[in-house]
Amino acid sequence: MTLEFHRKEEPARTLIGLPIRSSHATAWEDIPAFWQKVMEGQLLAELGETGTIYAVYTDYEGDWQAPYTMLLAVECDAEREVPEGMRRVQVPAQTWASATLPDGSPETVWASWTEVWERWEERERRTYEVDLEIYRFGQAGPQVELQIGLEEGS
Repeated sequence: MTLEFHRKEEPARTLIGLPIRSSHATAWEDIPAFWQKVMEGQLLAELGETGTIYAVYTDYEGDWQAPYTMLLAVECDAEREVPEGMRRVQVPAQTWASATLPDGSPETVWASWTEVWERWEERERRTYEVDLEIYRFGQAGPQVELQIGLEEGS
């Protein structure tokens, strides 16, 4: 699979969701189990609209192999109170490398990240501040957009 990235300017966004700490070594097990727990328990429902769910990668301790925080979140007003056990993430206005994935399966998402880590020609320009998977749920299943934060001037 070869992802086709394009540059995309996005305004700042406020996201609120449930966090999990993970790393490259454990993500293949941690993250699908976390998704299942959140979706089966409808744990984001109290935040309102869940037709679009963000998988937010932040708090990187280094590069893609180091531990990080991943949240499953929804977009909210900046003033919204954060429910207990959840966390707010301020996603900065910035330039993103954006690609739409062929489908939303865990295997496709993992293969897409593997391409970014190992073969993507702009991988050295990543900010390692915030990266996003945006899941837009519809009749035909989720449409997934990968947004990778890029250094200014990239």
